[in-house]
Amino acid sequence: MYVPLLIFKYLGRKLAPLFAMMAVALCSAMVIIVSSVMGGFQDMMISATRQLSGDVIVERRFTGFAYEDLLEHLRGVEGVEAAAPIVRTYGLLRVGSETHFVQVDGIEPRSFHAVTGYREALYWDSQHVRNHFAGIVRQIIGPDAAETAVDTAQRGVEAGGEREPPPAAWEGLLTFWPPEQREAAAADLDSLFAQYAQAQPQQRSEIARRIEATVEDGIDHLEVRDRRFAREHLRQLMRLLDRTLEADDYFQRHNLRDLAMDFTIPEPWEPATGPEARKPAPIVPGIAVTSYSRREGGDRFRFNYDAMGLELNLTVVPVTRAGGLAATQASHPFVTINEFRTGRVDKDQGMVFVPKAMLQRMLRLDESEVWPGGLDEFGDPVGEPRIEPARATRILIRAAAGMDVHELASRIETVIGEHAREPGIFVQTWMDENAPLLAAVENEKMLLTVLFAIVSLVAAAMIGVIFYMIVMEKTRDIGVLRAVGASRVGIVSIFLSYGLALGVLGAALGLVLAALVVNNLNEIQEFLTSVLGIRRLWDPQLYYFERIPGRLDPVEVTWILLAAVAASVAAAILPGYLASRVDPVQSLRYE
Repeated sequence: MYVPLLIFKYLGRKLAPLFAMMAVALCSAMVIIVSSVMGGFQDMMISATRQLSGDVIVERRFTGFAYEDLLEHLRGVEGVEAAAPIVRTYGLLRVGSETHFVQVDGIEPRSFHAVTGYREALYWDSQHVRNHFAGIVRQIIGPDAAETAVDTAQRGVEAGGEREPPPAAWEGLLTFWPPEQREAAAADLDSLFAQYAQAQPQQRSEIARRIEATVEDGIDHLEVRDRRFAREHLRQLMRLLDRTLEADDYFQRHNLRDLAMDFTIPEPWEPATGPEARKPAPIVPGIAVTSYSRREGGDRFRFNYDAMGLELNLTVVPVTRAGGLAATQASHPFVTINEFRTGRVDKDQGMVFVPKAMLQRMLRLDESEVWPGGLDEFGDPVGEPRIEPARATRILIRAAAGMDVHELASRIETVIGEHAREPGIFVQTWMDENAPLLAAVENEKMLLTVLFAIVSLVAAAMIGVIFYMIVMEKTRDIGVLRAVGASRVGIVSIFLSYGLALGVLGAALGLVLAALVVNNLNEIQEFLTSVLGIRRLWDPQLYYFERIPGRLDPVEVTWILLAAVAASVAAAILPGYLASRVDPVQSLRYE
Protein backbone atom coordinates (compact mmCIF):
# COMPACT_ATOMS: atom_id res chain seq x y z
CA MET A 1 0.00 0.00 0.00
CA TYR A 2 2.85 2.35 0.80
CA VAL A 3 4.33 2.02 -2.73
CA PRO A 4 1.60 3.95 -4.64
CA LEU A 5 1.32 6.50 -1.82
CA LEU A 6 5.02 7.30 -2.00
CA ILE A 7 4.92 7.45 -5.82
CA PHE A 8 2.10 10.02 -5.79
CA LYS A 9 3.86 11.97 -3.06
CA TYR A 10 7.13 12.18 -4.98
CA LEU A 11 5.37 12.98 -8.27
CA GLY A 12 3.35 15.80 -6.78
CA ARG A 13 5.95 17.53 -4.66
CA LYS A 14 9.15 17.39 -6.69
CA LEU A 15 9.99 19.30 -9.88
CA ALA A 16 12.88 17.01 -10.86
CA PRO A 17 10.60 14.03 -11.66
CA LEU A 18 8.45 16.32 -13.80
CA PHE A 19 11.53 17.31 -15.79
CA ALA A 20 12.33 13.62 -16.22
CA MET A 21 8.80 12.99 -17.46
CA MET A 22 9.11 15.87 -19.95
CA ALA A 23 12.42 14.40 -21.15
CA VAL A 24 10.68 11.07 -21.80
CA ALA A 25 7.83 12.88 -23.60
CA LEU A 26 10.09 14.99 -25.82
CA CYS A 27 12.41 12.12 -26.70
CA SER A 28 9.60 9.70 -27.54
CA ALA A 29 7.80 12.42 -29.53
CA MET A 30 11.01 13.17 -31.43
CA VAL A 31 11.52 9.53 -32.41
CA ILE A 32 7.84 9.12 -33.38
CA ILE A 33 7.92 12.27 -35.54
CA VAL A 34 11.09 11.21 -37.34
CA SER A 35 9.77 7.69 -37.89
CA SER A 36 6.40 8.99 -39.09
CA VAL A 37 7.86 11.50 -41.55
CA MET A 38 10.33 9.01 -43.01
CA GLY A 39 7.69 6.26 -43.04
CA GLY A 40 5.24 8.58 -44.80
CA PHE A 41 7.94 9.57 -47.27
CA GLN A 42 8.65 5.89 -47.93
CA ASP A 43 4.95 5.11 -48.45
CA MET A 44 4.48 8.07 -50.81
CA MET A 45 7.58 7.11 -52.74
CA ILE A 46 6.33 3.54 -53.18
CA SER A 47 2.83 4.69 -54.17
CA ALA A 48 4.02 7.33 -56.64
CA THR A 49 6.64 5.00 -58.11
CA ARG A 50 4.10 2.24 -58.74
CA GLN A 51 1.40 4.57 -60.01
CA LEU A 52 2.55 4.77 -63.62
CA SER A 53 4.91 1.80 -63.87
CA GLY A 54 2.91 -1.41 -63.37
CA ASP A 55 4.14 -4.43 -61.40
CA VAL A 56 6.44 -6.11 -63.93
CA ILE A 57 8.34 -4.40 -66.75
CA VAL A 58 9.55 -6.01 -69.98
CA GLU A 59 12.05 -3.68 -71.62
CA ARG A 60 14.55 -3.20 -74.40
CA ARG A 61 15.61 0.41 -74.29
CA PHE A 62 15.69 2.85 -77.19
CA THR A 63 15.80 0.37 -80.10
CA GLY A 64 12.76 -1.52 -78.84
CA PHE A 65 11.45 -4.92 -79.88
CA ALA A 66 8.63 -6.40 -81.97
CA TYR A 67 5.93 -6.54 -79.36
CA GLU A 68 2.56 -7.44 -80.89
CA ASP A 69 2.85 -11.26 -80.91
CA LEU A 70 4.79 -11.23 -77.65
CA LEU A 71 2.09 -9.11 -76.02
CA GLU A 72 -0.57 -11.70 -76.80
CA HIS A 73 1.54 -14.46 -75.24
CA LEU A 74 2.15 -12.36 -72.13
CA ARG A 75 -1.55 -11.63 -71.68
CA GLY A 76 -2.13 -15.38 -71.58
CA VAL A 77 0.31 -15.97 -68.70
CA GLU A 78 -1.39 -17.06 -65.49
CA GLY A 79 -1.27 -14.20 -62.99
CA VAL A 80 -1.27 -11.40 -65.60
CA GLU A 81 -4.30 -9.15 -65.20
CA ALA A 82 -3.40 -6.57 -67.88
CA ALA A 83 -0.50 -5.60 -70.13
CA ALA A 84 0.22 -2.43 -72.10
CA PRO A 85 2.95 -1.56 -74.65
CA ILE A 86 4.62 1.83 -74.41
CA VAL A 87 7.39 3.66 -76.24
CA ARG A 88 9.77 5.61 -74.01
CA THR A 89 12.33 8.15 -75.09
CA TYR A 90 13.62 11.58 -74.10
CA GLY A 91 13.25 14.85 -75.92
CA LEU A 92 13.05 18.63 -75.88
CA LEU A 93 9.66 20.27 -75.35
CA ARG A 94 9.33 23.88 -76.46
CA VAL A 95 6.74 25.87 -74.53
CA GLY A 96 6.63 29.39 -75.92
CA SER A 97 10.16 30.73 -75.52
CA GLU A 98 11.16 28.06 -72.98
CA THR A 99 12.60 24.61 -73.69
CA HIS A 100 12.34 21.68 -71.26
CA PHE A 101 14.09 18.32 -71.26
CA VAL A 102 11.38 15.71 -70.70
CA GLN A 103 10.76 12.00 -70.60
CA VAL A 104 8.30 11.09 -73.36
CA ASP A 105 6.04 8.06 -73.06
CA GLY A 106 3.96 6.98 -76.04
CA ILE A 107 0.91 5.12 -74.73
CA GLU A 108 -2.43 3.60 -75.63
CA PRO A 109 -4.51 5.25 -72.87
CA ARG A 110 -7.05 2.43 -72.43
CA SER A 111 -4.54 -0.39 -72.03
CA PHE A 112 -2.21 1.88 -70.06
CA HIS A 113 -5.04 2.70 -67.65
CA ALA A 114 -5.81 -1.00 -67.17
CA VAL A 115 -2.25 -1.46 -65.89
CA THR A 116 -1.58 1.78 -64.02
CA GLY A 117 -4.89 3.56 -63.29
CA TYR A 118 -3.78 6.37 -65.62
CA ARG A 119 -7.22 8.03 -65.77
CA GLU A 120 -7.09 8.82 -62.05
CA ALA A 121 -3.82 10.71 -62.59
CA LEU A 122 -5.49 13.11 -65.08
CA TYR A 123 -5.99 16.27 -63.05
CA TRP A 124 -8.57 18.37 -64.88
CA ASP A 125 -12.15 17.52 -65.79
CA SER A 126 -14.86 19.33 -67.74
CA GLN A 127 -16.14 21.16 -64.69
CA HIS A 128 -12.85 23.05 -64.37
CA VAL A 129 -13.25 24.25 -67.96
CA ARG A 130 -16.91 25.14 -67.49
CA ASN A 131 -16.11 27.12 -64.36
CA HIS A 132 -13.76 29.20 -66.51
CA PHE A 133 -16.50 29.79 -69.10
CA ALA A 134 -18.94 30.73 -66.33
CA GLY A 135 -16.51 33.47 -65.29
CA ILE A 136 -16.44 34.87 -68.82
CA VAL A 137 -20.24 34.81 -69.00
CA ARG A 138 -20.39 36.67 -65.67
CA GLN A 139 -18.09 39.36 -67.08
CA ILE A 140 -20.27 39.78 -70.19
CA ILE A 141 -23.82 39.64 -68.81
CA GLY A 142 -23.22 40.40 -65.12
CA PRO A 143 -23.00 38.17 -62.03
CA ASP A 144 -26.69 38.34 -61.14
CA ALA A 145 -27.91 37.33 -64.59
CA ALA A 146 -25.22 34.66 -64.86
CA GLU A 147 -26.26 32.85 -61.67
CA THR A 148 -28.42 30.47 -63.72
CA ALA A 149 -26.96 31.09 -67.15
CA VAL A 150 -24.20 28.49 -66.97
CA ASP A 151 -24.60 25.47 -64.72
CA THR A 152 -21.43 25.24 -62.62
CA ALA A 153 -20.51 23.36 -59.48
CA GLN A 154 -18.29 26.20 -58.28
CA ARG A 155 -19.07 29.84 -59.06
CA GLY A 156 -15.97 31.21 -57.40
CA VAL A 157 -15.63 34.40 -55.39
CA GLU A 158 -17.49 37.39 -56.74
CA ALA A 159 -15.11 40.23 -57.46
CA GLY A 160 -13.38 40.81 -54.17
CA GLY A 161 -15.68 39.82 -51.33
CA GLU A 162 -17.92 42.68 -50.17
CA ARG A 163 -16.92 45.10 -52.92
CA GLU A 164 -19.45 45.73 -55.64
CA PRO A 165 -18.97 43.45 -58.64
CA PRO A 166 -17.68 45.14 -61.79
CA PRO A 167 -20.28 46.19 -64.38
CA ALA A 168 -21.26 43.73 -67.09
CA ALA A 169 -19.45 44.16 -70.40
CA TRP A 170 -22.72 44.85 -72.25
CA GLU A 171 -23.26 47.94 -70.07
CA GLY A 172 -20.66 49.67 -72.23
CA LEU A 173 -23.34 49.83 -74.90
CA LEU A 174 -25.41 52.15 -72.71
CA THR A 175 -22.98 55.00 -73.36
CA PHE A 176 -24.51 55.24 -76.86
CA TRP A 177 -28.01 55.88 -75.45
CA PRO A 178 -29.34 59.30 -74.49
CA PRO A 179 -29.00 59.67 -70.67
CA GLU A 180 -32.75 59.77 -70.06
CA GLN A 181 -33.24 56.40 -71.87
CA ARG A 182 -30.39 54.45 -70.29
CA GLU A 183 -32.30 53.06 -67.31
CA ALA A 184 -35.03 51.52 -69.47
CA ALA A 185 -32.47 50.24 -71.99
CA ALA A 186 -30.43 48.67 -69.19
CA ALA A 187 -33.45 46.71 -67.95
CA ASP A 188 -34.24 45.47 -71.49
CA LEU A 189 -30.66 44.46 -72.32
CA ASP A 190 -30.11 42.84 -68.93
CA SER A 191 -33.13 40.60 -69.50
CA LEU A 192 -32.22 39.82 -73.12
CA PHE A 193 -28.59 38.89 -72.39
CA ALA A 194 -29.70 36.66 -69.51
CA GLN A 195 -32.21 34.93 -71.79
CA TYR A 196 -29.56 34.53 -74.48
CA ALA A 197 -27.12 32.84 -72.10
CA GLN A 198 -29.78 30.48 -70.76
CA ALA A 199 -31.32 29.58 -74.12
CA GLN A 200 -30.70 26.41 -76.07
CA PRO A 201 -28.37 26.85 -79.08
CA GLN A 202 -31.24 26.71 -81.59
CA GLN A 203 -33.13 29.46 -79.73
CA ARG A 204 -30.28 31.99 -79.54
CA SER A 205 -30.61 33.43 -83.05
CA GLU A 206 -34.07 34.87 -82.30
CA ILE A 207 -32.89 36.45 -79.04
CA ALA A 208 -29.79 37.82 -80.84
CA ARG A 209 -32.07 39.60 -83.33
CA ARG A 210 -34.01 41.18 -80.45
CA ILE A 211 -30.74 42.37 -78.88
CA GLU A 212 -29.65 43.88 -82.21
CA ALA A 213 -33.04 45.56 -82.65
CA THR A 214 -32.88 47.03 -79.16
CA VAL A 215 -29.41 48.42 -79.81
CA GLU A 216 -30.46 49.82 -83.23
CA ASP A 217 -33.35 51.65 -81.58
CA GLY A 218 -30.97 53.17 -79.05
CA ILE A 219 -28.33 54.38 -81.51
CA ASP A 220 -30.49 55.69 -84.38
CA HIS A 221 -29.86 59.25 -83.20
CA LEU A 222 -26.09 58.91 -83.62
CA GLU A 223 -23.96 59.87 -86.56
CA VAL A 224 -23.02 57.15 -89.06
CA ARG A 225 -19.50 56.72 -87.70
CA ASP A 226 -20.71 56.33 -84.10
CA ARG A 227 -23.43 53.89 -85.14
CA ARG A 228 -20.78 51.85 -86.93
CA PHE A 229 -18.65 51.83 -83.79
CA ALA A 230 -21.59 50.74 -81.60
CA ARG A 231 -22.48 47.88 -83.98
CA GLU A 232 -18.86 46.65 -84.01
CA HIS A 233 -18.80 46.77 -80.21
CA LEU A 234 -21.95 44.62 -80.11
CA ARG A 235 -20.58 42.19 -82.73
CA GLN A 236 -17.39 41.60 -80.75
CA LEU A 237 -19.37 41.12 -77.55
CA MET A 238 -21.75 38.62 -79.16
CA ARG A 239 -18.86 36.79 -80.87
CA LEU A 240 -17.10 36.27 -77.52
CA LEU A 241 -20.33 35.23 -75.83
CA ASP A 242 -21.16 32.81 -78.66
CA ARG A 243 -17.71 31.18 -78.58
CA THR A 244 -17.92 30.83 -74.82
CA LEU A 245 -21.41 29.32 -74.79
CA GLU A 246 -20.59 26.97 -77.68
CA ALA A 247 -17.49 25.75 -75.88
CA ASP A 248 -19.50 25.33 -72.68
CA ASP A 249 -22.12 23.32 -74.59
CA TYR A 250 -19.35 21.12 -75.96
CA PHE A 251 -17.81 20.38 -72.55
CA GLN A 252 -21.25 19.80 -71.09
CA ARG A 253 -21.58 16.92 -73.55
CA HIS A 254 -17.97 15.67 -73.44
CA ASN A 255 -15.93 14.77 -70.38
CA LEU A 256 -12.41 16.17 -70.53
CA ARG A 257 -10.90 13.02 -68.99
CA ASP A 258 -12.74 10.80 -71.47
CA LEU A 259 -11.36 12.88 -74.34
CA ALA A 260 -7.86 12.45 -72.95
CA MET A 261 -8.43 8.70 -72.67
CA ASP A 262 -9.08 8.69 -76.43
CA PHE A 263 -6.31 11.23 -77.17
CA THR A 264 -8.94 13.44 -78.83
CA ILE A 265 -8.35 17.18 -79.18
CA PRO A 266 -11.57 18.97 -78.08
CA GLU A 267 -13.21 20.95 -80.88
CA PRO A 268 -12.77 24.37 -79.18
CA TRP A 269 -9.02 23.74 -78.99
CA GLU A 270 -8.46 22.40 -82.49
CA PRO A 271 -5.81 24.53 -84.21
CA ALA A 272 -6.26 26.13 -87.60
CA THR A 273 -6.08 23.73 -90.50
CA GLY A 274 -2.72 23.13 -92.14
CA PRO A 275 -0.74 20.38 -93.86
CA GLU A 276 -1.93 16.96 -92.71
CA ALA A 277 1.65 15.89 -91.96
CA ARG A 278 2.03 18.83 -89.55
CA LYS A 279 -1.38 18.54 -87.96
CA PRO A 280 -0.85 18.89 -84.18
CA ALA A 281 -1.23 15.75 -82.10
CA PRO A 282 -2.59 15.61 -78.53
CA ILE A 283 -0.24 15.64 -75.54
CA VAL A 284 -0.73 15.29 -71.77
CA PRO A 285 2.16 16.92 -69.87
CA GLY A 286 2.80 16.77 -66.15
CA ILE A 287 1.04 19.52 -64.24
CA ALA A 288 4.31 21.37 -63.52
CA VAL A 289 5.83 21.08 -67.02
CA THR A 290 4.41 24.28 -68.52
CA SER A 291 4.21 26.33 -65.29
CA TYR A 292 0.72 27.57 -66.22
CA SER A 293 -1.06 25.73 -63.40
CA ARG A 294 -0.32 27.42 -60.08
CA ARG A 295 -0.61 25.92 -56.63
CA GLU A 296 -3.42 27.54 -54.64
CA GLY A 297 -2.60 25.99 -51.27
CA GLY A 298 -1.78 22.54 -50.03
CA ASP A 299 -1.62 20.06 -52.87
CA ARG A 300 -4.34 21.72 -54.98
CA PHE A 301 -3.72 23.66 -58.19
CA ARG A 302 -5.60 26.59 -59.68
CA PHE A 303 -6.96 25.88 -63.15
CA ASN A 304 -5.49 28.06 -65.89
CA TYR A 305 -7.42 27.87 -69.15
CA ASP A 306 -4.37 29.10 -71.05
CA ALA A 307 -2.71 25.75 -70.34
CA MET A 308 -5.48 23.92 -72.21
CA GLY A 309 -5.22 23.87 -75.98
CA LEU A 310 -1.68 25.22 -75.62
CA GLU A 311 0.45 24.47 -78.67
CA LEU A 312 3.81 22.86 -77.86
CA ASN A 313 6.59 21.48 -80.01
CA LEU A 314 8.34 18.21 -79.22
CA THR A 315 11.71 17.20 -80.67
CA VAL A 316 13.17 13.70 -80.34
CA VAL A 317 16.12 11.93 -81.92
CA PRO A 318 15.47 8.46 -83.40
CA VAL A 319 17.84 5.62 -82.52
CA THR A 320 18.85 3.24 -85.29
CA ARG A 321 18.46 -0.53 -84.98
CA ALA A 322 22.23 -0.69 -84.54
CA GLY A 323 21.96 1.52 -81.46
CA GLY A 324 23.33 4.77 -82.90
CA LEU A 325 21.65 8.15 -83.21
CA ALA A 326 19.89 8.92 -86.47
CA ALA A 327 21.31 11.66 -88.66
CA THR A 328 18.15 13.79 -88.42
CA GLN A 329 15.90 14.70 -85.53
CA ALA A 330 12.12 14.48 -85.54
CA SER A 331 9.95 17.40 -84.50
CA HIS A 332 6.17 17.74 -84.36
CA PRO A 333 3.57 20.17 -82.95
CA PHE A 334 1.27 19.05 -80.14
CA VAL A 335 -1.78 20.45 -78.34
CA THR A 336 -2.30 20.09 -74.58
CA ILE A 337 -5.58 18.29 -73.83
CA ASN A 338 -5.11 17.70 -70.08
CA GLU A 339 -2.40 17.50 -67.43
CA PHE A 340 -1.52 14.65 -65.08
CA ARG A 341 -0.31 14.70 -61.51
CA THR A 342 1.43 11.93 -59.56
CA GLY A 343 2.62 13.98 -56.58
CA ARG A 344 6.25 13.28 -57.45
CA VAL A 345 7.76 16.58 -58.50
CA ASP A 346 10.37 15.02 -60.80
CA LYS A 347 7.61 13.25 -62.77
CA ASP A 348 5.13 16.12 -62.74
CA GLN A 349 7.63 18.60 -64.14
CA GLY A 350 9.63 16.32 -66.42
CA MET A 351 7.30 13.84 -68.14
CA VAL A 352 4.70 13.91 -70.94
CA PHE A 353 2.36 11.38 -72.55
CA VAL A 354 1.68 11.29 -76.30
CA PRO A 355 -0.08 8.79 -78.61
CA LYS A 356 2.04 5.67 -79.06
CA ALA A 357 1.52 5.57 -82.84
CA MET A 358 2.72 9.16 -83.21
CA LEU A 359 5.87 8.58 -81.17
CA GLN A 360 6.57 5.37 -83.10
CA ARG A 361 6.50 7.35 -86.36
CA MET A 362 8.76 10.05 -84.95
CA LEU A 363 11.26 7.44 -83.73
CA ARG A 364 10.89 5.26 -86.85
CA LEU A 365 9.62 2.38 -84.75
CA ASP A 366 6.38 2.00 -86.69
CA GLU A 367 5.68 -0.77 -89.17
CA SER A 368 7.88 -0.33 -92.24
CA GLU A 369 9.24 -2.00 -95.35
CA VAL A 370 12.89 -3.05 -95.41
CA TRP A 371 14.96 -4.55 -98.22
CA PRO A 372 17.28 -7.28 -96.94
CA GLY A 373 19.36 -7.01 -100.13
CA GLY A 374 20.10 -3.35 -99.50
CA LEU A 375 20.56 -0.86 -102.37
CA ASP A 376 22.34 -1.28 -105.68
CA GLU A 377 24.86 1.14 -107.15
CA PHE A 378 22.06 3.36 -108.43
CA GLY A 379 20.39 3.57 -105.04
CA ASP A 380 17.51 1.26 -105.92
CA PRO A 381 16.36 -1.48 -103.50
CA VAL A 382 17.48 -5.04 -104.26
CA GLY A 383 15.19 -8.05 -103.87
CA GLU A 384 11.77 -8.30 -102.30
CA PRO A 385 10.82 -6.07 -99.37
CA ARG A 386 10.08 -7.46 -95.93
CA ILE A 387 7.55 -5.96 -93.53
CA GLU A 388 9.24 -5.00 -90.27
CA PRO A 389 6.65 -5.00 -87.45
CA ALA A 390 6.09 -2.01 -85.17
CA ARG A 391 8.26 -1.85 -82.07
CA ALA A 392 7.85 -0.77 -78.46
CA THR A 393 10.51 -0.17 -75.83
CA ARG A 394 8.47 -1.49 -72.89
CA ILE A 395 5.54 -3.66 -71.90
CA LEU A 396 4.04 -2.87 -68.52
CA ILE A 397 2.24 -5.71 -66.74
CA ARG A 398 -0.21 -5.63 -63.88
CA ALA A 399 -0.25 -8.66 -61.62
CA ALA A 400 -3.54 -10.25 -60.59
CA ALA A 401 -4.64 -9.76 -56.98
CA GLY A 402 -2.64 -11.93 -54.61
CA MET A 403 0.02 -12.74 -57.22
CA ASP A 404 3.63 -12.44 -56.09
CA VAL A 405 5.35 -10.09 -58.54
CA HIS A 406 8.69 -11.93 -58.37
CA GLU A 407 7.04 -15.24 -59.24
CA LEU A 408 5.16 -13.54 -62.08
CA ALA A 409 8.44 -12.05 -63.34
CA SER A 410 9.93 -15.55 -63.47
CA ARG A 411 7.00 -16.83 -65.52
CA ILE A 412 7.30 -13.89 -67.90
CA GLU A 413 11.03 -14.51 -68.34
CA THR A 414 10.19 -18.06 -69.43
CA VAL A 415 7.68 -16.77 -72.00
CA ILE A 416 10.19 -14.19 -73.26
CA GLY A 417 12.78 -16.91 -73.74
CA GLU A 418 10.33 -19.03 -75.72
CA HIS A 419 8.70 -16.39 -77.94
CA ALA A 420 10.95 -13.31 -78.21
CA ARG A 421 12.39 -12.78 -81.71
CA GLU A 422 15.47 -10.89 -80.57
CA PRO A 423 17.93 -10.88 -77.68
CA GLY A 424 18.47 -8.12 -75.11
CA ILE A 425 14.92 -8.06 -73.68
CA PHE A 426 15.04 -8.09 -69.90
CA VAL A 427 12.38 -8.44 -67.22
CA GLN A 428 12.27 -6.70 -63.86
CA THR A 429 9.74 -5.85 -61.19
CA TRP A 430 8.90 -2.29 -60.27
CA MET A 431 10.92 -2.83 -57.09
CA ASP A 432 13.98 -3.92 -59.08
CA GLU A 433 13.73 -0.88 -61.33
CA ASN A 434 13.57 1.49 -58.38
CA ALA A 435 15.74 -0.55 -55.97
CA PRO A 436 18.49 2.09 -55.45
CA LEU A 437 15.96 4.81 -54.64
CA LEU A 438 13.78 2.66 -52.37
CA ALA A 439 16.82 1.22 -50.58
CA ALA A 440 18.19 4.72 -49.98
CA VAL A 441 14.88 5.82 -48.45
CA GLU A 442 14.70 2.72 -46.23
CA ASN A 443 18.30 3.15 -45.07
CA GLU A 444 17.79 6.83 -44.34
CA LYS A 445 14.69 6.04 -42.32
CA MET A 446 16.52 3.42 -40.24
CA LEU A 447 19.58 5.62 -39.77
CA LEU A 448 17.62 8.65 -38.58
CA THR A 449 15.43 6.57 -36.27
CA VAL A 450 18.47 4.90 -34.68
CA LEU A 451 20.32 8.21 -34.28
CA PHE A 452 17.38 9.89 -32.60
CA ALA A 453 16.83 6.80 -30.44
CA ILE A 454 20.44 7.06 -29.25
CA VAL A 455 19.93 10.73 -28.50
CA SER A 456 16.83 9.73 -26.54
CA LEU A 457 18.99 7.71 -24.15
CA VAL A 458 19.62 11.03 -22.45
CA ALA A 459 16.13 10.68 -20.99
CA ALA A 460 17.06 7.35 -19.39
CA ALA A 461 20.28 8.83 -18.04
CA MET A 462 18.35 11.81 -16.67
CA ILE A 463 15.90 9.53 -14.88
CA GLY A 464 18.77 7.53 -13.42
CA VAL A 465 20.41 10.70 -12.07
CA ILE A 466 17.14 11.99 -10.62
CA PHE A 467 16.43 8.69 -8.89
CA TYR A 468 19.95 8.61 -7.48
CA MET A 469 19.38 12.12 -6.08
CA ILE A 470 16.11 10.93 -4.55
CA VAL A 471 17.93 8.00 -2.92
CA MET A 472 20.50 10.36 -1.44
CA GLU A 473 17.81 12.79 -0.31
CA LYS A 474 15.45 10.18 1.10
CA THR A 475 18.00 8.02 2.90
CA ARG A 476 16.29 8.68 6.25
CA ASP A 477 12.83 7.84 4.83
CA ILE A 478 14.20 4.62 3.38
CA GLY A 479 15.68 3.75 6.76
CA VAL A 480 12.31 4.31 8.44
CA LEU A 481 10.61 2.04 5.90
CA ARG A 482 13.22 -0.64 6.45
CA ALA A 483 12.92 -0.25 10.25
CA VAL A 484 9.13 -0.79 10.17
CA GLY A 485 9.48 -3.96 8.12
CA ALA A 486 9.75 -2.99 4.46
CA SER A 487 11.70 -5.61 2.54
CA ARG A 488 14.52 -4.94 0.12
CA VAL A 489 12.24 -6.03 -2.71
CA GLY A 490 9.64 -3.53 -1.51
CA ILE A 491 12.17 -0.71 -1.58
CA VAL A 492 13.26 -1.67 -5.11
CA SER A 493 9.62 -1.84 -6.22
CA ILE A 494 9.08 1.76 -5.08
CA PHE A 495 11.68 3.07 -7.51
CA LEU A 496 10.77 0.67 -10.32
CA SER A 497 7.12 1.68 -10.03
CA TYR A 498 8.19 5.30 -9.90
CA GLY A 499 10.15 4.82 -13.11
CA LEU A 500 7.19 3.02 -14.68
CA ALA A 501 4.83 5.87 -13.77
CA LEU A 502 7.17 8.48 -15.21
CA GLY A 503 7.64 6.38 -18.36
CA VAL A 504 3.91 5.82 -18.93
CA LEU A 505 2.96 9.47 -18.33
CA GLY A 506 5.88 10.74 -20.44
CA ALA A 507 5.15 8.31 -23.27
CA ALA A 508 1.44 9.29 -23.31
CA LEU A 509 2.33 12.98 -23.39
CA GLY A 510 4.89 12.30 -26.13
CA LEU A 511 2.28 10.48 -28.23
CA VAL A 512 -0.12 13.43 -28.02
CA LEU A 513 2.63 15.89 -28.91
CA ALA A 514 3.85 13.74 -31.83
CA ALA A 515 0.31 13.32 -33.19
CA LEU A 516 -0.26 17.09 -33.13
CA VAL A 517 3.00 17.76 -34.96
CA VAL A 518 2.69 14.96 -37.54
CA ASN A 519 -0.89 15.88 -38.47
CA ASN A 520 0.00 19.56 -38.89
CA LEU A 521 3.50 19.43 -40.38
CA ASN A 522 2.66 21.44 -43.48
CA GLU A 523 0.69 24.04 -41.53
CA ILE A 524 3.63 24.42 -39.13
CA GLN A 525 5.99 24.92 -42.07
CA GLU A 526 3.70 27.53 -43.61
CA PHE A 527 3.56 29.38 -40.28
CA LEU A 528 7.35 29.31 -39.90
CA THR A 529 7.80 30.51 -43.47
CA SER A 530 5.10 33.18 -43.77
CA VAL A 531 5.05 34.56 -40.23
CA LEU A 532 8.58 34.08 -38.93
CA GLY A 533 10.34 34.28 -42.29
CA ILE A 534 12.22 31.01 -41.83
CA ARG A 535 13.38 29.33 -45.04
CA ARG A 536 11.22 26.38 -46.13
CA LEU A 537 12.63 23.21 -44.61
CA TRP A 538 10.93 20.88 -47.09
CA ASP A 539 12.14 21.49 -50.65
CA PRO A 540 10.02 19.60 -53.23
CA GLN A 541 12.90 19.70 -55.71
CA LEU A 542 15.06 17.79 -53.22
CA TYR A 543 12.48 15.46 -51.66
CA TYR A 544 10.34 14.75 -54.78
CA PHE A 545 6.99 15.54 -53.12
CA GLU A 546 5.18 18.85 -52.72
CA ARG A 547 3.98 18.29 -49.15
CA ILE A 548 5.68 16.90 -46.08
CA PRO A 549 4.43 13.34 -45.68
CA GLY A 550 3.54 11.87 -42.33
CA ARG A 551 1.73 8.82 -41.10
CA LEU A 552 1.48 7.36 -37.61
CA ASP A 553 2.09 3.64 -37.94
CA PRO A 554 0.40 1.93 -34.95
CA VAL A 555 3.00 -0.85 -34.76
CA GLU A 556 6.00 1.48 -34.90
CA VAL A 557 4.45 3.92 -32.44
CA THR A 558 3.66 1.10 -29.99
CA TRP A 559 7.24 -0.18 -30.07
CA ILE A 560 8.64 3.33 -29.57
CA LEU A 561 6.36 3.96 -26.58
CA LEU A 562 7.18 0.58 -25.04
CA ALA A 563 10.88 1.33 -25.50
CA ALA A 564 10.43 4.69 -23.75
CA VAL A 565 8.65 3.05 -20.80
CA ALA A 566 11.23 0.26 -20.63
CA ALA A 567 14.09 2.80 -20.65
CA SER A 568 12.45 4.65 -17.76
CA VAL A 569 12.09 1.47 -15.74
CA ALA A 570 15.64 0.36 -16.57
CA ALA A 571 16.99 3.73 -15.42
CA ALA A 572 15.40 3.14 -12.02
CA ILE A 573 17.00 -0.30 -11.42
CA LEU A 574 20.39 0.88 -10.15
CA PRO A 575 19.05 3.62 -7.84
CA GLY A 576 16.45 1.14 -6.52
CA TYR A 577 19.11 -1.47 -5.85
CA LEU A 578 21.27 1.08 -4.00
CA ALA A 579 18.27 2.14 -1.95
CA SER A 580 17.52 -1.47 -0.99
CA ARG A 581 21.09 -1.88 0.30
CA VAL A 582 20.76 0.99 2.77
CA ASP A 583 21.40 -0.07 6.43
CA PRO A 584 18.40 1.02 8.53
CA VAL A 585 20.55 1.88 11.56
CA GLN A 586 22.97 4.01 9.53
CA SER A 587 20.17 5.71 7.62
CA LEU A 588 18.35 6.69 10.83
CA ARG A 589 21.53 8.46 11.93
CA TYR A 590 21.68 10.23 8.56
CA GLU A 591 21.76 13.98 8.98
